[in-house]
Amino acid sequence: MLHLLKNIPAVKFFIVFALGVIAGNIFFLSAQYLFYSVLILFLFNLILFYKSPENNFRHILLFLLIFIAGVFKSNIDFNLTEANSIKKFPDSGKNNYVQLTGIIKNIPDYDSGRVRFVLESENLVTMKDSFNVAGDVIVRIFKSGQKIEENAKELEEGDRVSLIGRISTPEPMRNPDEFDYKRYLQLQGIDKIFTVNGYNFYEVTSKNNLGFLDKYIIYPSKKFALNNINRFVPGDEGAFLKAIVTGERTDITREMKVDFVNAGVMHLIAVSGLNIAYVIIFLTILFSILRIPQPYRLIIIIILLFYYCLFTGSSPSIVRATFMGVIILTGFQIQRKIIIYNVIGFSGLLMLLYDSKQLFDPSFILSFAAVISIVFLYKRFEDLFIQRVKANTLWKKFLFWMMVTFFITLAAQIGTLPLTALYFNKLSLVALFVNIFSVWASNISLALGFLQILIGIFSDFLSSIIGETNYWFLKAQLWLIKYSAQLPFSYVNIYKFSFANLVLYLAFIINLFTLKKYNLKFRGTLAVLIIAAFYLTNLDFNRNLKIAFLDVGQGDCAVIKTPEGKTILIDAGGQNFNYNAGENTVTPYLKRNDIDKIDLLVYTHLHMDHIGGLKYILENFQVDNILESGQRYNSPYVNSIDSIIRAKKIPRSVMRFGDVIKSDEFRLYCLFPNEEFVKLSSDYSNSNLNNGSVVLKFKYKDTEVLFTGDAEKEAERFIVNSYGKFLSADILKAGHHGSITSTTIPLAIKCNPKITLISCGLYNIYNHPSDIVLRRLKLLGSEIYRTDLDGALILESDGKKIDVTDWK
Repeated sequence: MLHLLKNIPAVKFFIVFALGVIAGNIFFLSAQYLFYSVLILFLFNLILFYKSPENNFRHILLFLLIFIAGVFKSNIDFNLTEANSIKKFPDSGKNNYVQLTGIIKNIPDYDSGRVRFVLESENLVTMKDSFNVAGDVIVRIFKSGQKIEENAKELEEGDRVSLIGRISTPEPMRNPDEFDYKRYLQLQGIDKIFTVNGYNFYEVTSKNNLGFLDKYIIYPSKKFALNNINRFVPGDEGAFLKAIVTGERTDITREMKVDFVNAGVMHLIAVSGLNIAYVIIFLTILFSILRIPQPYRLIIIIILLFYYCLFTGSSPSIVRATFMGVIILTGFQIQRKIIIYNVIGFSGLLMLLYDSKQLFDPSFILSFAAVISIVFLYKRFEDLFIQRVKANTLWKKFLFWMMVTFFITLAAQIGTLPLTALYFNKLSLVALFVNIFSVWASNISLALGFLQILIGIFSDFLSSIIGETNYWFLKAQLWLIKYSAQLPFSYVNIYKFSFANLVLYLAFIINLFTLKKYNLKFRGTLAVLIIAAFYLTNLDFNRNLKIAFLDVGQGDCAVIKTPEGKTILIDAGGQNFNYNAGENTVTPYLKRNDIDKIDLLVYTHLHMDHIGGLKYILENFQVDNILESGQRYNSPYVNSIDSIIRAKKIPRSVMRFGDVIKSDEFRLYCLFPNEEFVKLSSDYSNSNLNNGSVVLKFKYKDTEVLFTGDAEKEAERFIVNSYGKFLSADILKAGHHGSITSTTIPLAIKCNPKITLISCGLYNIYNHPSDIVLRRLKLLGSEIYRTDLDGALILESDGKKIDVTDWK
C-alpha cells in the first residue's frame, strides 16, 4: 500500500504535518526554539535543493521540517494566548458577580427560557478593578423565574452588550470517557462561560459593530434565508432544511438528533461537499449562459464559494469541500491532471495551517474519513459490481444509480464506522438501506431549498409554493428516518472502542481491499488473526476490586465490581429537566465496563438526588436483587419505581442493622437503619428521609469501605454507639454530601479513613461540603476527594493495597 504514496506528495506532507500537530498537543515546547528550528531546517532544505537536488537526505530534512512546523503550529494554537486573554482571569465563583462587555459574534439562539450566543469580550469589571480583555466567551442568559414576567430584550449579531453575571471555566470531563465539554469549547476557541440569571441584567450599548463583510453581506443574506425558511417551511421540516442549506442547526431537536444517529444519517445535517457541488454546477451553468470568459468565471466562482463557506458557518466539512472545489477548479483551469488524493491532502494541510486545533475536531475527522474512504473504496466496488450493469434501459439506469448510491454510502460507512462507534457509541444497522432513499431525497430537498431562497428574492408567492412542496417531501424523509431509527434492530450500542480496536479495524480493511498480491489463504489467516486480536483487546483481565464513585452532580452513586464479576450499584444519582444521572452518567459507565446486569441494587433512601436516575436503570438493565431501607414516601416518581419493580418481579428486601450479605470474596454489612428510624423517616414527608438511610460497610480481604448515604448526626450517634471500632474503614463515603449535619467527630474518629469521598455538585445551593467537615477530615490525615472539584473517583484494590486510578 505504501507505493500508493509515491505520486501523492500532498498526502505525505499532510500526514507528517498532522503527526507534528499531535506531538505538539502532547508535548509543550518553547515557541521560540521551535521557530528557530523551523528556520534552520528551512535554510538547510533550500541549500540542499540548489546544491544537491537528488540527495535523499534532503527528503528526510524536508519531512523533519514539516513535522517541526506542525509541532510549532500546534503549540501556537493551543498554548499561545494574548496578555489580556480572558482565559487568564479566575472564575468569579457562585456569589460574586462581574460585568462583562463585548460584541455578539453570531446570531443569538433563543428558546423559551434562555438566550445563548458567542461574545467577543472587550472589558471585564470586578468589585476591585476594570480590565481590558480579549477572547471569545459563551454567554447564557436565563429567565430568572421571578413571578414578574420578563421578556428577553432583542439581541442581534454585532450588538455591543453589557452583562452582569458569573464567569466560569467550562467544566472538564467529569466521569471516565464522558463528553469533554471544556475540550470541545477549546477547539472552538472559546475560553470561558458567562452566565446571566435574569433578562434585566444586560443591556445593548451600541449596534452594528461588525466588519463590512459580516455587516452588509454574510449576516443579512443568512437572516434572509433563515426568515424565508421559517415562513414557508415550519416545524422540524424547516429545522432540517435550515441545517442542510444554511448550516444552522440550533432548531434541530434532541429527539431528531437521536433519530438521525440511530438511523445512520447524521451526515445529512452537515453542510458538506454536495452543497459545494450544487453551487459550482449552478454558477457554471449560469455563467455559461451569460458568456462570462473562463478566467473571470473561475475567479467569481471561487469568491462565491468562500462566501458560501462563511455563510454556512465554516464548519470543517464545508471548509474541506470548499478547498477541494477551489483546487479542482484551478487544476482544470491550468490544465493539470487532477489526483484526488493530492486534492484531499492539500485541503487538509491548508486547514491545519489555518487552525491546527481542527485536527482534533470530530467533524474534521469524520469529514476526511468519509471522503477518503469513498475515493479509496468506491473504485473497487465499481470494478466488482457497478460496471457489470449496462444502463441501456430506464430500469437499468435506475438500478445503476441505486447501486452507485448504495456503494458510495457503503464506502463512507466503512470509513466512518469506527469513528461513529467512538463518538456516538452506536452502530446503525439500517444505515445502508435508509441512505439509499435519504441521500437522494435530501439532495432534492437541498436543491429545492436553494431554489426557494433564490426565488424568494423576487417573489414570495413562488417561494411559498416551492416551500410547501418541499415541506411534504421533508416530512416524508423525517418519517422514514424516525420509523427506521425506532425499529428494534435499528442500531447496537458500542461503548468500548479503543485506539487498538481502530488500528485493528484499519488493518482488516487494508487486508480485505488491498493485499491482492497475496494468496487467499494468507489473507484469510491474517483476517482470523486480526479478529482474534480484536476480541482479545476487549477482554478484561483485571481481577481486582473496582469501586467507582461517579460524579452525578449534587447526588450519590457508587458502582462496585467485585473480583468474581458481581456488580453492586449503590444509589443512582438525581435528575432535572435536562439531565438524568441514570441515563447520562451511570449507564454509559456500566456499558463501557461490560456491565449489562446489576446483581445487587441498593437505594439508601428516597430523596431524588439518590433515586432520580433509578427509573432509567430499572427500565434498561437486568437487576437481580434490590435492597432498601423500607421507607415509604408517597410521590408519583417513587410510585413509578415501585410499579416497575413489581412489573419486572425483581426480588426486593428491606435491610436492617445487623444484616450481612456474604459472598466467597466479600462481605456487605448493614449498620443502619433500625425500625425506629425508618418509622420516623416515613411519615410521607420529604424532610425526614435522611435519617432512614441505609448505611453499609463493604469488606474485601483487608480493604474496607463505609457507605453512609445521607445519614445525619442522630443516625451516626446510633451507629457509633452500636459498632464502635467496627466502623474503622480505609475509605469513607462522607454522609449527606459533606454537610455539617453528618460526618460528626465521633464517626470520623472511629472510621479514621485513609481516603474520603465527598459527592456534591459544583456551586451547589447548599454550600456543600462544610468547611468544618473538611477541616475535621484533614486533621485525621484523610486524603479528600470531591466530585465537584475532582470528578469521579475510581479506586482499585487487590485486597491490601488501594490505588486511585488516574482516568483523566
